[in-house]
Amino acid sequence: MEGKKCPKCGSEDILNGSLSSPYGFTFTPNSQDRLFKKSSFILCSACKDCGAVFDFTLSDQPNKLTNR
Repeated sequence: MEGKKCPKCGSEDILNGSLSSPYGFTFTPNSQDRLFKKSSFILCSACKDCGAVFDFTLSDQPNKLTNR
């Protein structure tokens, strides 16, 4: 991705992806009053040179995770 730099070493050799496990990492807000809570997968970037993982973002818009 153009213009993105590693905050640890300054490299521009960056990979984009998502956190995963056999069950998938998701973000679920604590402030939901629903029986079935909404969640979002977590996207991030990683440096190919030093291995730093950074730039965590939600795949869904945060306002879609709340009751508002």
